[in-house]
This record gives sequence, C-alpha cells and structure tokens, in this order.
Amino acid sequence: RRETRTWTNPTRRHVNRQVTPMDGKTAIGRTIVAVPENAVPGETVIRVPLGGERALDICVPEGAQAGQRLLLQKGSDGKWTCSIVHGPHGVHEECRRMVAIPEGVLPGEKLELVMDTERLLVTVPPGAEPHMSLILDKSPGGWELTGVVKKAAAPLKVSVALNMVQLDGQRVWSNLVSSVRKAGGYINPKLDRTAVGLGLLGVVCVEPLTPQEELFRIPPSMCLSTSTLRECMPRLYDAAFAVKGLKERLRRESAQIACVARLLANALDSVDAGGWDDVDTESDAHAAVRQAYCVALATEDFTNHPYWRAIDDADALRAEMQPSAEWMQAKAMSTDVLGSYTAILQELPAEVLGGKFEAGAYFQAKLSMLTRVFHRGTESALVPAIDFINHWPTHTADWAWDESTGEMVVTSNRAHEAGEQVFISYGRRPNPLLLRTYGFTVPPEVEPSWCFVLQGEKRPEVAEVFKRFMPRKPVALVHLDSAMVQDSLVSVLNGVAGTGGDAAEFLWQFCEAALAAYEEDPTLQPMLDALKAVRSVDAPSAEWWTTLASHDRWSTDCVRTKMSEYLALVSHREIAGCFLRRVTPEACLRQATTMRELLLTAFEELERVGHFSCTSKPA
Repeated sequence: RRETRTWTNPTRRHVNRQVTPMDGKTAIGRTIVAVPENAVPGETVIRVPLGGERALDICVPEGAQAGQRLLLQKGSDGKWTCSIVHGPHGVHEECRRMVAIPEGVLPGEKLELVMDTERLLVTVPPGAEPHMSLILDKSPGGWELTGVVKKAAAPLKVSVALNMVQLDGQRVWSNLVSSVRKAGGYINPKLDRTAVGLGLLGVVCVEPLTPQEELFRIPPSMCLSTSTLRECMPRLYDAAFAVKGLKERLRRESAQIACVARLLANALDSVDAGGWDDVDTESDAHAAVRQAYCVALATEDFTNHPYWRAIDDADALRAEMQPSAEWMQAKAMSTDVLGSYTAILQELPAEVLGGKFEAGAYFQAKLSMLTRVFHRGTESALVPAIDFINHWPTHTADWAWDESTGEMVVTSNRAHEAGEQVFISYGRRPNPLLLRTYGFTVPPEVEPSWCFVLQGEKRPEVAEVFKRFMPRKPVALVHLDSAMVQDSLVSVLNGVAGTGGDAAEFLWQFCEAALAAYEEDPTLQPMLDALKAVRSVDAPSAEWWTTLASHDRWSTDCVRTKMSEYLALVSHREIAGCFLRRVTPEACLRQATTMRELLLTAFEELERVGHFSCTSKPA
C-alpha cells in the first residue's frame, strides 16, 4: 500500500512497502518473520504466508521490538509457537557477494571464482546444493567463503517508509551554501542549483567560468566521513561499530550509515517542526552544515532507484528488467541493507540510537551513501554541496582531495558560458553499472562502453554451454565490457582452453545463448529493428537510438540497460566469429575495435600455448 501524508508547508511524502530480509526462509512447520515498525506488542497481528493460499495470523508477543525476528514453529500437535530470535547481520554490497552454486557441483568439490581482480578457489560446503548461494565476505585479508544461503520459499514482511520531503529547492540550496560558507568552506559565487530538466536539478554557472577556476573547497570537518561522524556522534558510531559479527570494514560502513540515518531523522523532524533553516550557526557552525545538508538529502527522490523498486514491487522490477539480471542484484542488495538495519536495531538500545530508528531513514541513508559517496584511501565521505553536481561522461570539472589540507576541491577543466551546467565524473561506467549504483543511465550516444555481467544463476541455455565446455570447472562470474578485457573473461577463456576446448567457439556459443532472450524480449523489438536498419546501411554502427521513441524515465533506463548488455554480447560474438572466420572484420561493431584486437591476439595465444594474460584499461 502507498501512504501519502501532506504537511501544509512543507510536504513530506511517505511511501510504505513490504520487504524481504536477506535471511528469509520458510520451511514446513517453521518460518521466520520480522516485526513491523508500527507493531504494538500484544495487539498487532501479522499475517504470514505459508505457501499457496495458506496463511498464519500471529499476534506480536510482549517484549518484541520493531525489526526483531520471530521464530514460528509448528509442533507435533499441529499448534504453532512464537519466540523472539536474533538473526544474521547484513553486509554492504562492496564487501559481500552472493554467488549461486552452478549445476553439477557437489559438496567437497572445488569452485574457482574471480572476485574483483582476486582469483579464489573455494570448497563447496557439505549440504550445499545447486542454486543455493555461497556467501563471500571481503576482509582486509581478501575474499573468503563464510556461509551458504538457501532460496527463500516465502517472503517475510517488514514495513519500510521512504520519506521524500518537498521543499523549495532554491531555498534549500541557499541555506546549504550559506551554512558552508559560515563554517569556512568555499563555494564559488558564480554557481547556483536550478532546474536543468523535467524533475532534475543541477549545478549551473550564472556567470562565465574560466579554465581551472576553483568552484568548491570543502574542509574534511564538514564531510560526513567515518572519522568526522565518530568525532561528532561517538556514542552511536562506536556502538554500531561494535555490533557482534560484523567484520572490520563492515563495522565502519554500518556505523557510518547509522549516523547518517540519525542525522536524516533529525532533519526530517526539523522539517516537521518548521524550523529546518533556522539554525544557530554561531554556536556550532558544523552542526548547522550537517543539518542543512541532511535537509537537502531528504529532498532527494529515490523511488526510481532499483533498490527501492525491488522493495516497491519486486515482481514488476523483474518483469521490466528481464532478461537483464540486474533486478536480482537490486533485490539481493535491498534485502541486505535491511538485514544490516535489523542487526543494529536488535542490539542497540533506544537511548543509544538517539530516538526512533526507522528502517526508512536507514534505507535512505544507505542510498545516499551508495549514490553520493566519495572515497579517499580507506575513508568514504559524503561531501556537502559537491555531491549535488551531476555526472556526465565528458565532465566539465574535476574533483580531487588536497593532500596537504584534506579538503575536497573542484575546479573547472574548461571555460563555461553563463547558464551552462557543471558536470563531474562518477567514474567510467556503462549504463548497467550506472543504474545498479546510482539509479540512472546516460544517453547511449555518450555511454563509454557496453557491458554484460553474468553472475549467479544462469539461464538453462547458457548453463548448457558452460556444461559442454567446462563440465568440471564451474564459473560463477563473467563480465564482458566492449572497451576492456575483464579478469573474469581472461579466467574463463583460459579455463576452456585448459580443458582442451576451443575458447573462441565457447565465446560464440555463450553469446548466442545469452542473446536469445534479448531478441525475444517484446519491449526491445523497436530498438532491435532500429539497430538492424542502421547496420544494413552501416554495418559497424550501433546507433539504435536514432529512432528511439520517448519513454518515461524508468522505462528509458531499462531499455538503455538491456541494449547495453545486448550490444556487449553482440560485439563479443562478432569478435569470436571473426577469429572463427564466420564474420568479417568490416562487419564488426566499430565501438569494440580495441577489444577485437586484444581478443584476437588472445585467441592466437590460446591456440599457440594454451593460456594468456591480459591487463587492459579503457582509453
């Protein structure tokens, strides 16, 4: 259900959804559910689905708190009992991966994985079965296998309210700029934040800018980094950091999100009270910056982010994104976020949490971190004002940390005319990875490359190809990028050659099998027809977007993501076909020329010596 509450000035909109925690399992006679945030012990009744049309109504027991888990067990007499239990802790997606166990892999067998750039050989644990997921956590020493998770047979329900504050954007920006300047930061007076498109805001210069002109200089004391949050919120930070079972890197991340969630909750309270821009900057200038910044964060709309869509309607997300597997990533990560939230909520008392600790505020804090954070060494930081600059592949400004002062500095890298938007780069990312992290895509004509990521469960036709070429060496990850050779592709091609197989033939068949689902997707037919028409005139061209009809933002993001994956597969199939003499070089996609040269050389090396190595970076 969707609940909207309206304040006369301003407005604050609550969107409620039911979510599935990471550890959700249902078995005959046993299930685990989470206590909703608004539950009243002894009064609130939870309806628990048991499969089919069966359901169980359970009254929340006395002493249960919001976010805690309840273990429901069916006895031999047919009666159900209810008890409060503790569950596993969640892990940030950067240091936890869930990898499906491929078909044909038995307990005790070795499974080779490529995690980022690290090759890992793990032994499948006893009792593990195909399509269960291995849990791999990253510690300072590297990746390690830490557990196995079964598929959830029935969803567990927890209420999450996503709060979106509707305020005067100009007033919010002016309040933030004023507080930053009073606290000693620098924001160029030629800059403003204003509408740059339908529903979009951006940083724009109101006067011309010169090359290398300084635009921002934000001291580290204003950033919401791990070190500054620990200094200004020591009790909450240290308690969240010490949550049992969390590894070093996870503790730091969880503590940071918990503190940002507390600040967001305070900002929302100030909005409700009507005094959000009435802060005493004289007594604590940095506290004023934090409040002004978090009020600005609270105005951000995350309803288009895949993580929220996985909560809002997971079935709809799957239908809209298939055959792309990005919906699975979003679903896994969104439930993982709430696993972290529940772990903190269960262990820390209310007086440490600083008041009502809502899942919605934690979720928004997580999304704020995911979409806005900057990294410096082992530290991650939200940087007020600077993180409101939008991304563009051909960015017009550069950001860097001043090593002598620790300040973040942004300078223009070219001249700007009055009225131009200033852009920075969030990194060289194709659309599937942009959508996964930031919740948006860029127009295909400026997308730096195409990518396809095979991770986890494979479609039957794709699994069959792997079974033919690598029957005893299952593969959990293959990352194709049209601009560079990823380590996972190097590993799998060497693996095929190592078993006596033809690596080029494998790549051809793998891409053919994966492409079938895209070519059957009805939502892609107009784009595929446009691509076919363009290539009939200019074979190396990939300009499918020239006849693209207008869509709403989310539909456009889905199309761009799927077409990027499709073109990554097509380009790699053509490269394999070129080596196998099934495709001429002149007919191959132009954007993958560098990759074609690298992989053709790799195939030659595989034929000559049976293995190859490759380190490539995009131009």
